[in-house]
Amino acid sequence: MRNRSVWRDKRFVAFWVGIFVSGMGDAMFVLAVSWMVVRSSGSAETLGFLMAAMSLPQILFSLLGGVLIDHLDPKRVMMASDAIRLAAMLFLAAVSSHGIPPVWSLFLVAVIFGTVDSGFWPATLKFKQYLVEP
Repeated sequence: MRNRSVWRDKRFVAFWVGIFVSGMGDAMFVLAVSWMVVRSSGSAETLGFLMAAMSLPQILFSLLGGVLIDHLDPKRVMMASDAIRLAAMLFLAAVSSHGIPPVWSLFLVAVIFGTVDSGFWPATLKFKQYLVEP
């Protein structure tokens, strides 16, 4: 059997490029929301509550997300998750078009982001097994 680099497999490269882009979007989102909450409230405590509002759904729903992924197409789940997170970010951009958005909108987007994220990452783990042959 010939030893072939996985980087020559178009599906593998497309997957990792997509994960990279999605991860960069996640990182920019967390940075932007953190900055916005500190600018609007001036409170490190509010920032902590915002991070908890984003993390708690991830923690609570990750197990459920893993079970659901076993019954769903992981590619569709990843695409839907990214689309929902994009919509949440566009909502935040619209709300912040006139300056710093209200804190409630930051919390809303953080909860949506955290909830959807709890399905995205289990889907990526399942999808990897379909990328390359053993």
